[in-house]
Amino acid sequence: MMTKSKIIYRALAGMVALAMVFAISFNAFAYGDHYAVDDPVEYSNPAEVSNDVAISSEEALEIAMAFIHDYMILIPDTKWTNETEIQDIVTLYDVDNNITGYSVELSADGAGNGYVIVSAYDDVDLIMEYSDETDPLYKLLEPDEDNETILYTDTLEYYIINDEDEIIDLNQREVDEEDITNSFESMGNQQTRERNLMVLAEVEENASFVDDVVSGSLESPEASGVGSDGTIINPFDWLGGGYTAYQWNNPYEQYCSFWLMSRFNGLPGSVTGGGHCGATALTNIMYMQRNCGDFPSAPSAVNILFGNVGQRWNTATATSYSGQIANNWIEDCYSSYGRTAWASYVRFTGSGTDNNNIYGYVRTCIDRRHPLWIDVQAASNTAYNYNGGAHAVAGYAYTRLQNDQTGYFSSFIKVMDGWHASGRYLAMGSFRGRIHEINLR
Repeated sequence: MMTKSKIIYRALAGMVALAMVFAISFNAFAYGDHYAVDDPVEYSNPAEVSNDVAISSEEALEIAMAFIHDYMILIPDTKWTNETEIQDIVTLYDVDNNITGYSVELSADGAGNGYVIVSAYDDVDLIMEYSDETDPLYKLLEPDEDNETILYTDTLEYYIINDEDEIIDLNQREVDEEDITNSFESMGNQQTRERNLMVLAEVEENASFVDDVVSGSLESPEASGVGSDGTIINPFDWLGGGYTAYQWNNPYEQYCSFWLMSRFNGLPGSVTGGGHCGATALTNIMYMQRNCGDFPSAPSAVNILFGNVGQRWNTATATSYSGQIANNWIEDCYSSYGRTAWASYVRFTGSGTDNNNIYGYVRTCIDRRHPLWIDVQAASNTAYNYNGGAHAVAGYAYTRLQNDQTGYFSSFIKVMDGWHASGRYLAMGSFRGRIHEINLR
């Protein structure tokens, strides 16, 4: 079972200021319900910004709120709550007046409630730092918002330019400008940009959301926990409230790339009309395993990986399809990269005693770090609020919620579905289809 993990960083030698800081690949994108924005702090920022930023302050605000909301679902004992509010948005720079990021400072009931640093670059991790408890480290320098500029040049690396144009580091020492390097400019890569662009596309689709936040009239378009296409974004909201997290495990979230089916249209291994969900699901699993170090022999070029997986799928299913054929195909794909994988499946009917064991099965698989290739079968499958027939998805986490009054449980599998640039949820109790466990040896 997952417990909240912290990376504790001692800010300065001899001090007890601690921060939970975790630079992650941000993929999850869901909206919260209880955020407000006060007038943002305007520090003495440069008169002229040097760079054309890829991430605007408005987009950074949405990204931060989405991250906080998903983190509250993922880590139920976080100190972020529905009372958490956006207190300030602070723009961060380098010595050449390039915007490097945005600090979204948080509060709850008038007290500090952590922060989120969002990158201004689209080719590095969008979430650079966060804490659900402490202030950002630049607060140690007590910056004067009227006369000082905050510099941010690497994770946990802050400076201020004071009213005498001196650059001061976290140890209160003056630093020469030539000794400071903007590390973010050398961090970027194209694959991270492609992943982030999928997230930013969802920001663009919900552009009016920021206007509602800034005006204080936030009404989340996803307040029901269900997306516009009927997929489950937030199981708490989908159930209508009154539930508490009971058990969960999400070992892979930060390694998920959420590749979309549409990306592979027209490539070798694709299917005319875009019906290559099975190959996309396994591509997402294998790439996730590559990202976390479990499967280093997988190619870094995702199009090549998909082409191999998709062509092997087309060959395997050319004349017939069954659960065993899917198992053989999965094992064959891993074997093509010099690895042995054992695939097995269990079929669930969506009702009766057959589904009493689904949670135990899924939990055991995920706890063993065995991802799931899932064949969602039959039309009107309420497990996915999906009315289009069969669809394959990649399962990588589980969540079990308990009703506060009855004590009954509702359990969910978190999946990469090939449609969205963030995780969605399958309701286990009504699931119909096959769940294939992948044991990579």
